[in-house]
Amino acid sequence: MSSMHGGTKPAALELKLQNIHPSILPREMLQNLDRLTVEALCALGREIIQDLLIRAMNLFSVMKLSVSNTNRNAPIDVESIMTYCQNLFSKLAEIRIRIDLKRSAEANENGTTVELNPNIG
Repeated sequence: MSSMHGGTKPAALELKLQNIHPSILPREMLQNLDRLTVEALCALGREIIQDLLIRAMNLFSVMKLSVSNTNRNAPIDVESIMTYCQNLFSKLAEIRIRIDLKRSAEANENGTTVELNPNIG
């Protein structure tokens, strides 16, 4: 997987991403999206959005502290937070595609048509 700068992620950054606290999403669940039902994918999408909201608020707080120079002694790894959020956005896109593909497959089995979201891709 590539980082925001186009290269591969160093092992240290991968380790930081694994240890971001608190982690509300099981890593295995994010890796096995093809096994989930449409309902489970929707629920996972909601959880990802919740996690993104928490991370965004955390990032805004960090940036505010950084700008105000009130807490220069606390090292904050902004790159890890941003890379984690980027990974979550990628998973949201993957979930959306998988839901549309599953709905299309179910419609084909039933002989009906389903309008897929034209904004994908």
